[in-house]
Amino acid sequence: MLKCRNGCATRRLDGRLRSRVLTYAYSNRMGTVKASRFLLASVWFIAGVACTLVVPKVFLLVLNRVIFPEERTEVSRVTSPDGTADAVAIRSDCGAPCSTNYSVFLVPRGTRIRGSSAQPAFSADDISGEHLAWSQPHLLEIGYTRAFIINFQNVAYPFTDNLGNRTPQTFEIRLAPASSSFSYLKE
Repeated sequence: MLKCRNGCATRRLDGRLRSRVLTYAYSNRMGTVKASRFLLASVWFIAGVACTLVVPKVFLLVLNRVIFPEERTEVSRVTSPDGTADAVAIRSDCGAPCSTNYSVFLVPRGTRIRGSSAQPAFSADDISGEHLAWSQPHLLEIGYTRAFIINFQNVAYPFTDNLGNRTPQTFEIRLAPASSSFSYLKE
């Protein structure tokens, strides 16, 4: 009697092992192959999902930071009559593939705009004759001669508490084109 690896007893017959031992050994090896194939397929699936989520973000990050870096310049800052808020105009330019963008943010007096996550109250391309003016402590007027307006909010909540919740102080924004008959499409 011979002992195989798994402890099964078998007899030697003409120098060959019995077929049941061969069948058992083959099926045991196939189970290991199936398990390793499943593990390999799982790893490739997870790698594919990770590439789908991560690679585009890394590509855009490199594209935005290295190839088309955005240059943001503060054009003007006007403090409200009661001294609680500033209207900040920012001009953004990323070079030849982009148009120059003009955005207006409302922030607590003396503070900076919090990176690219801040939401502008007004955003426009192809703007000329732009100016900011507070007509009342809670009312900001955005004046322009010509503008292709992309985004506009007529009410803004620039103040938040330490938890990120909005405070009840609100500001109204009004558009003030230089001409009452202004039409972007006419010109």
